[in-house]
Amino acid sequence: MKRDALPGLAPLAGAPEAPTAAAAGWPRALATLAIVEVAIIIAYFSTAATMVATWARTETFAHGFVILPISLWLVWRRRAEVASMAPRPSWIAMPAMALVGFVWLLGHVAAVNALDEFAFVGLLVLSVPAVLGVTVTRAVLFPLGFLFF
Repeated sequence: MKRDALPGLAPLAGAPEAPTAAAAGWPRALATLAIVEVAIIIAYFSTAATMVATWARTETFAHGFVILPISLWLVWRRRAEVASMAPRPSWIAMPAMALVGFVWLLGHVAAVNALDEFAFVGLLVLSVPAVLGVTVTRAVLFPLGFLFF
């Protein structure tokens, strides 16, 4: 019988702790989120390319290049809190994603770049609650909202 398995005794110093249920789900959830994000970028590549071209072409929108790194840094600062949560996909985001996808289509057909770019970012943001869940999304709501800047 292991010493750290006996009731009333503390685990041995330096012994690795068993991963919690929340920690166990993160590798798969983050891989799924990365796949979904890449799929959205590929599916809406023309919009993404237009956004990047606009950032590169005009000084007014050049700040677009630093928005994603800042958002990632803001999420990184909350990593301890987020890691303690269990990622659980939420189907509630799917109707919102369908609506935002339709808004993208309207903007694309009407050639309104601002509308389809806003919808593109909305799809990327909505993929977070779809894959990681509403609880995790609440914890990183500001960094996600910052992406619309």
